[in-house]
Amino acid sequence: MFAHACPAPDLVLVLDAPGTIMYERKGEFSVAHLEAQRQHFLHMQQSVPQLQIVDASRPLHEVLADVIDRIWRCYATRWSRH
Repeated sequence: MFAHACPAPDLVLVLDAPGTIMYERKGEFSVAHLEAQRQHFLHMQQSVPQLQIVDASRPLHEVLADVIDRIWRCYATRWSRH
């Protein structure tokens, strides 16, 4: 019943950047903590088939274009099946 009430997402995007870059950008938490969190999210890819890793170490406009493209491709794929 729960699976029907709350189906799995079609797409899960994880913005990925090394802990050093995340610390440089925000200055929150330690590099080691940020890297541990990063590894946790990367490991989730094994159990979440819809999960896609997005390289967030690139400039913002590139990341944004990549994310929008992935969302639209998922949307188009989903609706082409109907």
